[in-house]
Amino acid sequence: MASIRLKKEGKRFLIAVVLIGFASFNTGNNLIYLIFSLMLSITLISFVLAVVNLRGLRVQLSFKEPIYAETPYSLEVEVENSKAIPSYSVSIILPFEGQRLYLPSIKRGVSRRGFEGIIIRKRGRYRVKELRLMTGFPFIFMYLYKSLEWDAEVIVYPQIMDIRPLLVDMVPLPAETGRPRITHDGEFIFAREYVYGEESRRIDWKATARTQKTMMKVFSKGDERLATIILDDAGGGMEDDFEKAVSVCASLCSELIQMGYYVRLITCRKVVPFGRGRVHLFKILDILAGIRQVDAGRCPVEELSEGLSIAVLCSDSPGISGIASQCSGVIDARYI
Repeated sequence: MASIRLKKEGKRFLIAVVLIGFASFNTGNNLIYLIFSLMLSITLISFVLAVVNLRGLRVQLSFKEPIYAETPYSLEVEVENSKAIPSYSVSIILPFEGQRLYLPSIKRGVSRRGFEGIIIRKRGRYRVKELRLMTGFPFIFMYLYKSLEWDAEVIVYPQIMDIRPLLVDMVPLPAETGRPRITHDGEFIFAREYVYGEESRRIDWKATARTQKTMMKVFSKGDERLATIILDDAGGGMEDDFEKAVSVCASLCSELIQMGYYVRLITCRKVVPFGRGRVHLFKILDILAGIRQVDAGRCPVEELSEGLSIAVLCSDSPGISGIASQCSGVIDARYI
C-alpha cells in the first residue's frame, strides 16, 4: 500500500503547473504550451521514478541486544533489492516514535547495514504489523511511502539507572551478610523451577499445580540474601512519576541480582517469586515493560519478614502506605 505526501516545494511546483496550464489554454501560446508540457512531464516522471525506486524492496530488522528506554541501542537491517537497478535515497521508518534509518543506495541483491545510537524514549511492548519505506527520489517534490508486512513484538524495557547511591543505607555490605547458603534442609523460603536431574521428593506440588510448571522447594539456614521490591502501581500517581518508579524498580532488581540476591517483585496484581540470575531478571523486566497503573484499593502483599524489602512509591495511595511501614527502605520516585 502506497501513499504520497507533497513537500512545500512540491505544492508550489504543482500550483505553478496549474497556473501555467491555465495560461496556455487561455492564450494559445505555443511557448507556454511547451513550458506546461515540460513541467507536467517532470511531475509524472518524479512519481513514476519514486514508485520504481521502492519496488522490489524487502526489509528485515535484527536487534543485537535488549532495548532499554532512553538508552542507545544498535540494530542490523537486512535489505533485499530484487530489481535489476539500484534504489536510491530510501528511508526506513521505524514504528517507534517515527524514527528513520537512511539508506543512500541499495544495490541489487541482499545487503546488511548496521545502525548505532538509536534511542526509544518510552518503555512498552510494541506489536508491529508493518514497516514503512519512504523516498523523495529523484526531485524531492514529494515523499512516497510504501508499507511492508513485518509481524513482530518488540519489547522496550524500563530505563536502567544508577541507583547505588540510594542503596547505601539500605543494603548491607557483602562482608556483613556473607555468601547465601541455599540448601535442601532448614526453613522453606520459596519455590523455583525444576532443573533436570534434581530429586523428585523435593517437588512443591502446590506450586506446580498453581503455575503449571514443575517447581522445587528451596530451604535455607537463615543467612541467605533475599530482597523484595514492591512497586506502587495502585493508581493515583502522575504518569511521569509512575514511569520513574518503574525505572527505579527495574534498576533495583538489576543491581541486587548482580550483587547475588534472590529477588522478588510484588505489584498490586502480579508477583514474581524469588529467583536470581539473568533469566530471572528478564522475567521481571518483561512484566515491568508493560505494566500500567491499576485502580486498586489495597495491594495484597504477604509477610515481609524475609530479607531486605524496598517499597518504590509514586503517590500517596493508601493501598501501599501501610506496606511501606513494614519495609527496610522506601524510595519515593517523585523526589528523584
